Amino acid sequence: MPASRITSINLDDWDPLVDLKLKVDVLRVRNIGLESKNLFSVIHIYKNKNESEAANGFDISPDWKAVQDIPDDKENIPVVIQIFEKGLIKDKEVIEIKVVYNMERGEWYGDDYVGDDDGCGHVAENGYEVWFDISFNDYDGDGLTYWEETNVYHTDPRVDDRGSDVDGDGIPIEWEDKWGYNPLIWENFSSMDPDKDGLTNIQEWQQSEWLSDPFRKDIFMEVDNMVDSRGNLYGMPEKSKQLLYSSFTKHNIMMHIDDGSMGGGGEEIPYKEKITYHETNEIYWKYFLHDNITNERKGVFHYVIFCSYGAITRGGYSFQALDNLDGFVLAIQYIKDWRIRESQRELSTASLFMHELGHNLGLFEYTFGGIDNESCNTPWHAGWWKYANYKSCLNYRYAFSLVDYSDGSRVTNDYDDWGNIDLTFFTNSTYYV
Repeated sequence: MPASRITSINLDDWDPLVDLKLKVDVLRVRNIGLESKNLFSVIHIYKNKNESEAANGFDISPDWKAVQDIPDDKENIPVVIQIFEKGLIKDKEVIEIKVVYNMERGEWYGDDYVGDDDGCGHVAENGYEVWFDISFNDYDGDGLTYWEETNVYHTDPRVDDRGSDVDGDGIPIEWEDKWGYNPLIWENFSSMDPDKDGLTNIQEWQQSEWLSDPFRKDIFMEVDNMVDSRGNLYGMPEKSKQLLYSSFTKHNIMMHIDDGSMGGGGEEIPYKEKITYHETNEIYWKYFLHDNITNERKGVFHYVIFCSYGAITRGGYSFQALDNLDGFVLAIQYIKDWRIRESQRELSTASLFMHELGHNLGLFEYTFGGIDNESCNTPWHAGWWKYANYKSCLNYRYAFSLVDYSDGSRVTNDYDDWGNIDLTFFTNSTYYV
């Protein structure tokens, strides 16, 4: 958080319109290793302790919240969020977050803050990640503190200013205030991308409902599906999604997969046993763009088609339907043909998903010799042994079985995928069709 945002001021009452209360919401808790556990939270606000009920799972969205009366004259309020695994004899603490909430600016700092690598309101440690929010009982509900409204923005603290865009730069006052921008000074947010994830600040604001962070990398995916000839959906298994989330969160990248949960994905595509390249493009235009070249999802979401078989005899391929490489196909029936057990299919779906996404992020056979190398397919080909150190789903040896990119640490015939992915590539591609 910018140091200039916080000053030291003594006031008798930080908001004379209300009896101040602080609220802490634990929005989501996730076990990165996908182990289901009984979890509960303990939230300390100022000098008070609030313990939640337990919830079970490996990715839970519990209704854990604590609301606590705080002294009206205290500028800085200590907050501690603890997540515990419930045990038969002894509970185990897995996450502890210590922050200080500042009543002058309505922000917090400490173990988590605006601009940190893994996102504000998100902490990952000890095999877990947690999303949370802290707020106060603002009189007019716009989230701006009384001090900000009267001393900085010169707005009425009794009038809700949400949606106001005084400087005319296309983003409302509450978003600019939350992320440390000045709502009174025009900025070219349509060209700003501070985290270099390919999303401008305008687009980050548009996706804020899904916890998009302008200072932490986000990847948005839309998945649409065919239904097979027997009426079964070629859907994305929950385990496949979770494997992908875990792989990316380890590198401070938050992946968002919309297969029906975010208002755009999960559309049913008419069944055809095998689709051609031309039909792939038609699907992109009809089900992703909805025949609207200015569709707001273009340039924000990668587009994924789950079908039976694609235009090539593979588990998937990337495609360029318009101006950039922002789509790919997964041939789910092809995967099922090669993998019998459901657990194997879940793993392979995630692995091939990540493989094709790697192309959308700028990694190709001309980037490194171990990528999409046919000689890596079987042990009787030279590439299988030559690129054995390249442990990446982009290596055909490990496609179907590995949900990860390589970090290049094995030196010989290895490559640092993670260090070379370009999250902006899908918006500015140089690619051959």
